[in-house]
Amino acid sequence: MHAEVSAPVISVVMASYNSRRHIAEALDSILRQCFGDFEIIVVDDSSDGAAAIVAAYTDPRIRLIKNQTKTGISNARNQGIARARGEFIAFHDADDVSLPGRFQKQIDYLTKHPGVAMLGGQVETIDGDGARAKVPLRKLSPDYRDLKEKNCFATSSVMVRRSALHDAGGFHPVIDCAEDWELWIRIAKKHRTANLPDTLFLYRVTPGGITEREQPNLPLWNALVVEIAHGDGAAASDALALVARDGIAAFVPQSRAARAAYHHECYRREKNARHYNAALQHCIALHNLHGWAWGNVKNLAKTKLKSLCYRCDD
Repeated sequence: MHAEVSAPVISVVMASYNSRRHIAEALDSILRQCFGDFEIIVVDDSSDGAAAIVAAYTDPRIRLIKNQTKTGISNARNQGIARARGEFIAFHDADDVSLPGRFQKQIDYLTKHPGVAMLGGQVETIDGDGARAKVPLRKLSPDYRDLKEKNCFATSSVMVRRSALHDAGGFHPVIDCAEDWELWIRIAKKHRTANLPDTLFLYRVTPGGITEREQPNLPLWNALVVEIAHGDGAAASDALALVARDGIAAFVPQSRAARAAYHHECYRREKNARHYNAALQHCIALHNLHGWAWGNVKNLAKTKLKSLCYRCDD
């Protein structure tokens, strides 16, 4: 969209799909950062006019890629990564808001800790009307084992060294939900990762967003990511090939870890005792096999204990 300038320190990759209502706020939150040596690569997959809003900006740091057809969030982000020139790549969804000082805090930390390849931070949610709410804190030093069991990063808070991202291979194009978690696992397998204790951005929860659209399939997407992380290469390839051909609804979790993840997410959403018992059974078996953290069993057990206590109060 604009003439090339010297390579920036940070490349911000923003995937946009039907983001007309909020994309200006997202861009403005980046442009207001006190650390200004960055480029913004917006990859627009939509037809709602968001691209025209981006094109109206005159800041030369903004670059627009307009896809004629929808490619999906993983492919859109990979397009941005392929064109990124910065030493660090920051992700930012088109309806989220980065808080002041985010980039400076992350650059300061990554400069002081050269062994850390990926850095996130804490998050608050924001609804369509701007109301904010706190969410549970994310672990400050998650490692590969942590990430094999739980997504410890919020995508729009993540800044990663470009070399580590290229080494991991980018987002898997078959995965349409929890695609960020699957990539973080691959990065953490070879590199150190961390979260700042500071709240870095506001995650917008809106009707029609990808998280809401995929809610019915979220247990299966989570199980697929865990299947890939815990299974052997052949099992992961077979699972991905099945999903690519027939969709996520055709996937049946095979490993104990994947089945535990599936039932755990079903129970979290439905509060169904059958899913609770199945999740606990798989977690205990995995703990005995040293393949799943004991914390998963304890958390489920505490949930059950609270439920029993509430019944006693009645």
